[in-house]
Amino acid sequence: MAVPQNAIPSLSECQCLICLEILIEPVTLPCNHTLCNQCFQSTIEKASLCCPFCRRWISSWTRYHARRNSLVNTELWQIIQKHYPEECRLRMSGQKSEEMLMLTGERHQILLQIIVMYLKGLIPYHLVSHRQVFFRCFRGMESNV
Repeated sequence: MAVPQNAIPSLSECQCLICLEILIEPVTLPCNHTLCNQCFQSTIEKASLCCPFCRRWISSWTRYHARRNSLVNTELWQIIQKHYPEECRLRMSGQKSEEMLMLTGERHQILLQIIVMYLKGLIPYHLVSHRQVFFRCFRGMESNV
């Protein structure tokens, strides 16, 4: 996510698409997908060295930046810290702000609708390549209710 220095990104633009939380130490991959460092580390630990969104191979890029300790997009991280200090503080302490809860709730509703459609057979199996993600989200929503 390349953000001009004077632009203020919206809170939804600063949300990790994997954990649905505000980006903490964001890592911007060569394909311009951005995720928080914790999600990036767990992704490359459990899967191959590919972007979790577009599957672009990132092994050389990861090794290069890991050696130079430059995985984190410091420009974006500074912008997020400057404009959303409360959300960052809450995330680092393991809590969520009300605005993040609202954004996450909207996304969970959409995921729930997709899961229900999938379970009813309205979405063919081959279109849902990562169905485990849906079920994991569904289980997470059940525990939050």
